[in-house]
Formats: sequence, C-alpha cells, structure tokens
Amino acid sequence: MKKRWISLALATLLAMSALTSCGNPEKTNTTGKSSEATSEESTGPAEETGQEKILRLGSISSPTGIFNPLYASDDYTAYINNLIFQSLVSVDAGANLKSNLAESWDVSEDSKTVTFHLFENIKWSDGEPFTAEDVQFTLEFMADKNYTGLNSTYIQQIAGFDEKQNGTAENISGINVINNYTIAITTKEVYASFFEKIGRGISIIAKHIWEDVPVEDVEQSTELLQNPVGTGPFKLTEYVPDQYTALEKNPDYFEGNPKIDKIIIQVVNPDTAQAQLLNNELDMIRVESLNPDDIKIYEDAGFDVRSNLLNAYQHMVINLNDPLLANKDFRQAMAYAINREGIVSSLLYGYGNVANTVYTKEFFAYPGDDAINDYAYSPEKALEILTMKVGLEYKDKTLYQDGTPVKLTLLYPSGNKAREGAATVIQQNFKEIGIDLKLELVEFATLTSILQERKTDGFQLALLGNGFGADADVTQNVGTGGSNNHSQYSSEEIDALLAEGLTSLDNEARAPIYKKIATILNDELPVIYLYNWERFTILNPKIQNVEVTTYSFYDGVENWDIAE
Repeated sequence: MKKRWISLALATLLAMSALTSCGNPEKTNTTGKSSEATSEESTGPAEETGQEKILRLGSISSPTGIFNPLYASDDYTAYINNLIFQSLVSVDAGANLKSNLAESWDVSEDSKTVTFHLFENIKWSDGEPFTAEDVQFTLEFMADKNYTGLNSTYIQQIAGFDEKQNGTAENISGINVINNYTIAITTKEVYASFFEKIGRGISIIAKHIWEDVPVEDVEQSTELLQNPVGTGPFKLTEYVPDQYTALEKNPDYFEGNPKIDKIIIQVVNPDTAQAQLLNNELDMIRVESLNPDDIKIYEDAGFDVRSNLLNAYQHMVINLNDPLLANKDFRQAMAYAINREGIVSSLLYGYGNVANTVYTKEFFAYPGDDAINDYAYSPEKALEILTMKVGLEYKDKTLYQDGTPVKLTLLYPSGNKAREGAATVIQQNFKEIGIDLKLELVEFATLTSILQERKTDGFQLALLGNGFGADADVTQNVGTGGSNNHSQYSSEEIDALLAEGLTSLDNEARAPIYKKIATILNDELPVIYLYNWERFTILNPKIQNVEVTTYSFYDGVENWDIAE
C-alpha cells in the first residue's frame, strides 16, 4: 500500500538572506537590469539583451565551490546545489510528501522496506538517462569509509550499511535495484526518519560522473565539482569565487521547461539590500529579521511582505570541553543572565519568541510550558547560582574563579543583524554579572569551519542557528557525534531516547519520548537556546508563482516567472 508521510526539510537555516533582481514594479524589464544601470555598474557576468528572463539573487556569503550535494557544509552552497540536484521526494507547503525523482512509493507491512518507482523520462543535464543505479551509487558512496561529508548518519539505518563501511561487503545488502526505474531500500529496524533523511535529505549524484573517482579524492576534484551534472531545473554555467555563480535553465528538465532563463546568484552586502531593491536593482528579498518601518517602506512601494515562523532556533554554542562551561550550573546561570525577552522585542521587533529547548512551542514534541524552565531574565538569580552553586567570587562588579577574573570569548558570524545585535546584548548582560565577554565577528564559513574541526580548545562560545525536522529526530543536533552538535554534547540517556524515538512511525506514540528529550535539554542546556524567529520575504509583484514556505528555499522554482 502507498502511504503519505509528514516530513520537513532540515535546517540549514543559518543566517539566511537571499535576494533576486529584475526591477521595481514600475520599471522591471526582462533582462534583470534596471533601465538606469550601465555596463560599468554591473558586478556580475555580462547580461544578454533580448527577451531573456534573468533572475538576480543575492547571497550574503560566497559558496564554497564544492557543488556536490553530499559534501555541502553551508547554506550558501546548498542553495545552489538545490537548483541543480534533486532528491527522491520533496514536501509541499503543508509538509506533506510529494513526488520528486520518485513518482510513487510503497511501504511494506512491517514498515522496514520502501520501494520507490522512479520517473522514466529523467535525464542528467549531460543527456545521460537517470536510473535506479544512480540512487544505489549515491547511497553506497556515502557508506564508503573514506566519505568525509556530513550526512553518512542519514543512511546508517539501512541494512548492510556497517558491512559496506567496514569493507566486508561490496554493496549495501538493504538496497535492491529491481529494474532501471524501481529500487527497494530496507532498514535494520523501523526508521521513523526514513523519508526525512533518506528520501528528502539526500540529493542523488550521477554514477557515470563519479564512479571512477576515488571517494578520498572527491574534494580535490575541482573540475568535476565546479561543472556539476544534475537532474534539476537549472545547470551551472559559471562560478567566480566571492563574486557570483551563474546558472541557466535545463531545457531537458523532466517536469517542464523552466520559465526563468537564467539565475545569477551574486555575493552582496546586506546593508545595501533595501537600497538596491528600491532603486530597481532587486525585486525579491528573503531576510531573517525586518523592522516595522522597513515593512511600511516596502509596502508603500508596492511590494508584498510575507513572514513565516521557522522550525529553527538561534542559540549560543558552548564548548563543553572547557571545564567552567562544562558545569551545568554555570550554563544555567548564563541562561538567566541573558535578556532574551529583550532580544525578541527589540531586535526581532516581536516577530518571534524566546526559545527554551530544541523544539518550538507549536511543535508536537514540545512538552508544554509547565514542564519547561523559562530561565526568565534575572541577573540576581544568575549571580546567586554562580556564587552559591558554582563557587565563584563576585566583588567590585567582577566575577572571579580562583582569584582570576572570568573572561570568555564569543564568536558570531556576520550577515544577520539580529544575531549581531544579540551578541552585543549578551556582552552587556554578562558584564552585569561580572563576566568580561570578548566579541569576535567572523565570516560564516570561518565559524562553521572552526566548529566542524571539533578542537577541544577551538572556541568557547559561538552564536549560530539550527533547525529540526517534522519527525522530531534531533540526532544531528544533540546526539553524540551529530554533525550539528557543535557543543560536542554527549548523553547516554539522550542517545537511548533518540534511538527509541526512531523505532515507531506513530507520532502519538513517539511524542512522550521527544517531550522527555526536550525537558532534559532544557535542564542540561548543552547550548543556550535564545529565540525562534520569523523569516520575511519581500516580493515585487512582477515576480510570479513564488510560494513562500518554511520547508524549501526554491520550492517550485521551475514555475517562477517574471511578468512582461
């Protein structure tokens, strides 16, 4: 029998801000260039004249150039990969599964085997046919012992994964290619995150492109990485690091000829976004925060402003290898010391709420306010904990540990005004309890690199965003060794609960498990949860067919259009 599943795209929602350009409502033209602009003003590739529809997007950070979706470690590269590559299934605006590379799927009676029926008319952008062997190759590629990407945990539940990874088997036994367009995947046990992690979370790569490249050499294969071959609606034509990435529509895209001819993703300064928008250079912006005055400016200029609460949270990462930070009482004191209510009201302008655990209040796994410590802002409470429980000394407005003033360093990435402002608030709040907090502004890619190195002394505190899926599995966020577990938190109890939560497909049965996880995390505070926030999209009415969803940055991009 065929089943429909509820799913949600994983976060990658870190400091996201995207911009597109084709003019203002009065002066849009189909080349994407304003009537006042000159060739000397263009910072991207030369634009063609005529009736081409060119969409110009902005990115606050440059992609890495590793255009293989199995290796992308940042949002900005993933945005581009999502235009080029596809997964077996996707989700609609209501988070319900819908077809992507797979036309349909069947689930076995024991819920351990999913059989995908692929569309039979799909071609790679180089003209080669897409088949089930590409799916098998992708999954087994990730099981190779030399694979260094972040997503091998997505497929560890497939039967035979361990044997493939340790070299005792050539193939993963749980993957069965039935014919060119049918593939069955069997897991060791019932895997509640199957569609989230395997069906939705893994983009398929071409076997005929990568099969002769040793896995350990992939990240050095620049020519292949920067000339990717995918099945998606667009294909990459040019990549200039720190400047722009150009794509053109894939005329052989199996779901129809995209309406936009070209997309140019250009690295921009977020401070200039509004001016570019109002001065005919941009006509769509997606930003993480927006103040009421700017909303009015956009609306008065004829733009449509939309917002949606993300299944994500901003948080302060804590290096738990630091002896002082490893003390739970010290972490709870930090939570009391931060005026998170003030951050939401002043920096988010009320478009969000204080976060106290990994799940948002609207999510089925949230245990309820009565089960959660809200760590309401109280410098007095923080100092009480620091002196009475942690054993620190507070005198002359300074906190001391063994006679030495307590000093900490907080890293935070550029490009997100609310988060940058939060860093300053936290610095001032910590000063009120005698902690000298040094702020270090770093590039987003630099910060993620530092966190991924997992050095015991690489940092103390850092600000970042994180997200979770509708299936409630947060193994990547808080499980031992999870790719987004930058605090390097490890709890046998949490790991056991996470494993238990994956053994049922019934959310009602799973809810108590995840609610317990949420309450433990609220007490343990492996990170300091700061706030949940709304993302804004400002649309020029000339851009048509854009659906704003929580789950996909480019949902239905093949249908996006620019009015004549």
